[in-house]
Amino acid sequence: MGNKLESVNERVKEAVEGHSRSMEMGRRNVEDMQNLKGILEGIPSNVDSDILEAVSDVHDTSINEATSDMEGDVRSVMDSASDTASEADAEAKEQKELSEEAEDSFHEISSSSEFGGSAEGAADRARADADGFGEASEEAQETIQEAEEEFERQLSEIQS
Repeated sequence: MGNKLESVNERVKEAVEGHSRSMEMGRRNVEDMQNLKGILEGIPSNVDSDILEAVSDVHDTSINEATSDMEGDVRSVMDSASDTASEADAEAKEQKELSEEAEDSFHEISSSSEFGGSAEGAADRARADADGFGEASEEAQETIQEAEEEFERQLSEIQS
Protein backbone atom coordinates (compact mmCIF):
# COMPACT_ATOMS: atom_id res chain seq x y z
CA MET A 1 0.00 0.00 0.00
CA GLY A 2 1.37 3.38 -1.00
CA ASN A 3 1.73 6.27 1.40
CA LYS A 4 -1.16 8.25 -0.10
CA LEU A 5 -3.53 5.29 0.16
CA GLU A 6 -2.32 4.66 3.69
CA SER A 7 -2.93 8.31 4.58
CA VAL A 8 -6.44 8.27 3.10
CA ASN A 9 -7.29 5.04 4.92
CA GLU A 10 -5.99 6.52 8.17
CA ARG A 11 -8.21 9.59 7.78
CA VAL A 12 -11.23 7.41 6.98
CA LYS A 13 -10.48 5.38 10.12
CA GLU A 14 -10.22 8.61 12.12
CA ALA A 15 -13.60 9.74 10.74
CA VAL A 16 -15.22 6.40 11.59
CA GLU A 17 -13.89 6.67 15.15
CA GLY A 18 -15.19 10.26 15.42
CA HIS A 19 -18.60 9.20 14.20
CA SER A 20 -18.60 6.33 16.70
CA ARG A 21 -17.83 8.81 19.50
CA SER A 22 -20.70 11.08 18.41
CA MET A 23 -23.11 8.13 18.17
CA GLU A 24 -22.08 6.97 21.65
CA MET A 25 -22.66 10.48 23.02
CA GLY A 26 -26.10 10.46 21.39
CA ARG A 27 -26.87 6.98 22.78
CA ARG A 28 -26.08 8.22 26.30
CA ASN A 29 -28.41 11.19 25.79
CA VAL A 30 -31.19 8.89 24.55
CA GLU A 31 -30.71 6.54 27.51
CA ASP A 32 -30.73 9.44 29.97
CA MET A 33 -33.95 10.78 28.47
CA GLN A 34 -35.57 7.33 28.52
CA ASN A 35 -34.66 6.94 32.19
CA LEU A 36 -35.93 10.42 33.02
CA LYS A 37 -39.18 9.86 31.14
CA GLY A 38 -39.64 6.52 32.93
CA ILE A 39 -39.22 8.17 36.33
CA LEU A 40 -41.61 10.97 35.42
CA GLU A 41 -44.19 8.46 34.14
CA GLY A 42 -43.96 6.74 37.55
CA ILE A 43 -45.36 9.80 39.28
CA PRO A 44 -49.07 9.21 39.82
CA SER A 45 -51.36 11.28 37.64
CA ASN A 46 -53.75 12.01 40.49
CA VAL A 47 -51.27 14.23 42.38
CA ASP A 48 -51.73 17.92 43.02
CA SER A 49 -51.75 20.16 39.95
CA ASP A 50 -48.54 21.89 41.11
CA ILE A 51 -46.72 18.57 40.96
CA LEU A 52 -48.21 17.74 37.56
CA GLU A 53 -47.04 21.13 36.33
CA ALA A 54 -43.57 20.41 37.74
CA VAL A 55 -43.54 17.04 35.95
CA SER A 56 -44.37 18.79 32.69
CA ASP A 57 -41.73 21.46 33.29
CA VAL A 58 -39.02 18.88 34.08
CA HIS A 59 -40.01 16.88 31.01
CA ASP A 60 -39.96 19.87 28.66
CA THR A 61 -36.78 21.36 30.11
CA SER A 62 -34.99 18.03 29.93
CA ILE A 63 -35.96 17.56 26.29
CA ASN A 64 -34.71 21.06 25.51
CA GLU A 65 -31.41 20.44 27.32
CA ALA A 66 -30.86 17.08 25.61
CA THR A 67 -31.76 18.59 22.23
CA SER A 68 -29.34 21.42 22.87
CA ASP A 69 -26.58 18.95 23.74
CA MET A 70 -27.30 16.93 20.59
CA GLU A 71 -27.27 20.01 18.39
CA GLY A 72 -24.17 21.37 20.15
CA ASP A 73 -21.60 18.90 21.47
CA VAL A 74 -22.74 15.79 19.63
CA ARG A 75 -23.21 17.64 16.33
CA SER A 76 -19.78 19.24 16.71
CA VAL A 77 -18.02 15.88 17.12
CA MET A 78 -20.03 14.43 14.23
CA ASP A 79 -19.36 17.39 11.93
CA SER A 80 -15.64 17.26 12.66
CA ALA A 81 -15.57 13.57 11.76
CA SER A 82 -17.66 14.25 8.65
CA ASP A 83 -15.23 16.96 7.57
CA THR A 84 -12.36 14.50 7.92
CA ALA A 85 -14.32 11.89 5.96
CA SER A 86 -15.16 14.42 3.23
CA GLU A 87 -11.52 15.41 2.88
CA ALA A 88 -10.47 11.76 2.70
CA ASP A 89 -13.21 11.11 0.14
CA ALA A 90 -12.05 13.98 -2.07
CA GLU A 91 -8.43 12.82 -1.87
CA ALA A 92 -9.45 9.21 -2.55
CA LYS A 93 -11.45 10.22 -5.64
CA GLU A 94 -8.56 12.28 -6.98
CA GLN A 95 -6.03 9.53 -6.34
CA LYS A 96 -8.34 6.89 -7.84
CA GLU A 97 -8.53 8.91 -11.03
CA LEU A 98 -4.75 9.39 -11.11
CA SER A 99 -4.20 5.67 -10.49
CA GLU A 100 -6.56 4.80 -13.34
CA GLU A 101 -4.68 7.19 -15.64
CA ALA A 102 -1.40 5.55 -14.61
CA GLU A 103 -2.89 2.13 -15.27
CA ASP A 104 -3.89 3.23 -18.77
CA SER A 105 -0.40 4.58 -19.40
CA PHE A 106 1.22 1.34 -18.24
CA HIS A 107 -1.10 -0.66 -20.50
CA GLU A 108 -0.15 1.61 -23.38
CA ILE A 109 3.55 1.06 -22.67
CA SER A 110 3.19 -2.71 -22.47
CA SER A 111 1.28 -2.89 -25.74
CA SER A 112 3.47 -0.52 -27.74
CA SER A 113 7.02 -1.10 -26.57
CA GLU A 114 9.40 -4.00 -26.55
CA PHE A 115 11.08 -2.60 -23.47
CA GLY A 116 8.04 -2.20 -21.24
CA GLY A 117 7.90 -5.73 -19.88
CA SER A 118 7.41 -4.57 -16.32
CA ALA A 119 4.60 -2.21 -17.33
CA GLU A 120 1.93 -4.91 -17.07
CA GLY A 121 2.82 -5.52 -13.42
CA ALA A 122 2.83 -1.77 -12.84
CA ALA A 123 -0.64 -1.59 -14.40
CA ASP A 124 -1.83 -4.23 -11.95
CA ARG A 125 -0.40 -2.23 -9.03
CA ALA A 126 -2.07 0.93 -10.33
CA ARG A 127 -5.39 -0.96 -10.63
CA ALA A 128 -5.01 -2.24 -7.06
CA ASP A 129 -4.37 1.31 -5.85
CA ALA A 130 -7.38 2.62 -7.79
CA ASP A 131 -9.53 -0.10 -6.20
CA GLY A 132 -8.16 0.75 -2.75
CA PHE A 133 -8.93 4.44 -3.22
CA GLY A 134 -12.40 3.55 -4.47
CA GLU A 135 -13.06 1.47 -1.36
CA ALA A 136 -11.79 4.27 0.89
CA SER A 137 -14.06 6.76 -0.87
CA GLU A 138 -17.09 4.50 -0.42
CA GLU A 139 -16.31 3.95 3.25
CA ALA A 140 -15.92 7.70 3.82
CA GLN A 141 -19.28 8.39 2.17
CA GLU A 142 -20.99 5.58 4.07
CA THR A 143 -19.73 6.74 7.45
CA ILE A 144 -21.06 10.25 6.82
CA GLN A 145 -24.47 8.90 5.75
CA GLU A 146 -24.74 6.46 8.66
CA ALA A 147 -23.72 9.04 11.24
CA GLU A 148 -26.23 11.58 9.96
CA GLU A 149 -29.04 9.03 9.91
CA GLU A 150 -28.22 7.83 13.44
CA PHE A 151 -27.98 11.41 14.71
CA GLU A 152 -31.42 12.23 13.31
CA ARG A 153 -32.88 9.01 14.75
CA GLN A 154 -31.43 9.77 18.19
CA LEU A 155 -32.60 13.38 18.10
CA SER A 156 -36.10 12.25 17.12
CA GLU A 157 -36.13 9.72 19.95
CA ILE A 158 -35.12 12.39 22.45
CA GLN A 159 -37.79 14.77 21.24
CA SER A 160 -40.61 12.21 21.20
